[in-house]
Amino acid sequence: MENTIQDTLQQGIIAHKQGNFEEAESFYNKILKISPTHPDANHNLGIIHINSNKGNTALPFFKLAVESSPNEEQFWFSYINALINEKHYNDAINVIKLAKMREFCQEKIDILTERLSSLFYNLGVDFHQKNEIKEAIKYYSLAIDQRYNSPFAHNNLGIIFEQQGRLSEAETSFNSAVILKHDYFEAHNNIGNVYKKQNKLKEAKNSFKQAIIINHEYAEAHNNLGVTLKIEGKLKDAEDCYNIAIKLKPEYADAYYNLGITLQEQGKFEQAELNFKKMINLNPYFPDVHFNLGIVYQEMKKIEEAEASFNQAILLKPNFYKAHEALLKCLYVQNKKSLFLKELDYLINKNRANAVTGSFIGRSNLKYGVKKHNIFCNHPLKYVLHIDLDTKNNFEKVFVDTSRLILNERKISNRKQPLLLQGYQTSGNIFEIQNKLTIEIQKVIRAQIELYRNKFIGSNEGIFQKWPDEYELYGWLIAMKSGGKLQPHIHEDGWISGSVYINVPSKLKDNSGKLVVSLGEDKDVEDKKFNTKKIIDVVTGSLVLFPGSLTHYTIPFEAKEERIVLAFDVKPK
Repeated sequence: MENTIQDTLQQGIIAHKQGNFEEAESFYNKILKISPTHPDANHNLGIIHINSNKGNTALPFFKLAVESSPNEEQFWFSYINALINEKHYNDAINVIKLAKMREFCQEKIDILTERLSSLFYNLGVDFHQKNEIKEAIKYYSLAIDQRYNSPFAHNNLGIIFEQQGRLSEAETSFNSAVILKHDYFEAHNNIGNVYKKQNKLKEAKNSFKQAIIINHEYAEAHNNLGVTLKIEGKLKDAEDCYNIAIKLKPEYADAYYNLGITLQEQGKFEQAELNFKKMINLNPYFPDVHFNLGIVYQEMKKIEEAEASFNQAILLKPNFYKAHEALLKCLYVQNKKSLFLKELDYLINKNRANAVTGSFIGRSNLKYGVKKHNIFCNHPLKYVLHIDLDTKNNFEKVFVDTSRLILNERKISNRKQPLLLQGYQTSGNIFEIQNKLTIEIQKVIRAQIELYRNKFIGSNEGIFQKWPDEYELYGWLIAMKSGGKLQPHIHEDGWISGSVYINVPSKLKDNSGKLVVSLGEDKDVEDKKFNTKKIIDVVTGSLVLFPGSLTHYTIPFEAKEERIVLAFDVKPK
């Protein structure tokens, strides 16, 4: 009997090699009638089915061959290939694991594993491009599980995690990518963006710089390095980075926009205007660039042009509330009463309780006699608080020297501030710098903010009833020389605004350097029969808190020494 099976098998193999598949299949089937689990006959029948594009029907034959002769590695490899071809991925993974345990040829196993991993990666890319994110994650993860040297799968998985706000997982994925492929400059750039979002600015800069070292012509890394330097307040360095990015990639719209923002903050309004316009030429449908161009026009006193830019931003993004608020200010300045009141009603109806809306609801009463319920704060002057900080805070040793160091060494760049005369201020958020000044003074400010809120929490004012669940402190140092002053303004992003007076020298005049908080600018509040302002005599160690809707300014400062103030906003997150 055995001889008969062996002879039939040889006949089948000869026919198989000659391409006579039907004849070969007939011989193999004869064997299976006698011995259904015959390994060679089952395996060879599986091969014939594969060659006949009947892969799914080949699987039972390969499975029987493996079970009947488990030490024959070729049977395993044929089975695995068929499983992959027929998209039986889980089964393929499990069979590969079993093959590894039997210590079959590692090279062949690696080839199959590589094939499976590449297939999973490509499926991940396809689903990613179709925005089927759940499936993309699944297949990128499978690609990584199958082959531990797949940097591209790690990188793409990191991109998804970053987009989902899963920053810790994104960081892990990008780090895995660069460990596996040291010269993977895109992954270095990507992890830099994650670090930036995590406020790990030093790490972000190092990652962007590494991407640039690997590929100096990688414009995106230059741009992103610029963004990080801008956050730190290093405006000139940021400007240089954006210019490099633009030189490398002349059609790089984002770089023109970022450069415009940085030039704007330096008070270089004409240059900012030029770069915003270049960005608009490349991408006219980006509402933020029209908004910021409008802000530049406001600074340049081109109010009609500003109005047009804000309207364009709103046209592109109807619920662009910041643009609506900027337009409100524009219309007020131009005394376009009906349009102003219409825009104000729009913001009130949208329940935009914030400093800007609160300020202009108050001003509509002062200027036009139009009384509206102030959704932010009806009586803001009631909530001005002047505190003399505890003497245990040694301002001279802890605060003054450090703040002077920051200003003198320019750890963050000085910003041109049109509202500030005979003085200068830092750019960026001072609290991004971790030193004795910023750590200690932030503790002091946060403690006083909580006391302030608790003091007025029983009020029905929107400012206290709608207090933000989360907020950040955004601060900057102001140094003022003799003759200096701050022009009337509000902090538009501030829920609560305030100042800590770090060094107030002896005054040469009685009113010198006093802080004025008001319901509006002097031209709005003059000749009013009710109280419209508070004048506060500040000294070293003073802390003042007030609703962000209040206009404030300083009476010209006259003294021999420099005056140093840390201004700040409570900004809702």
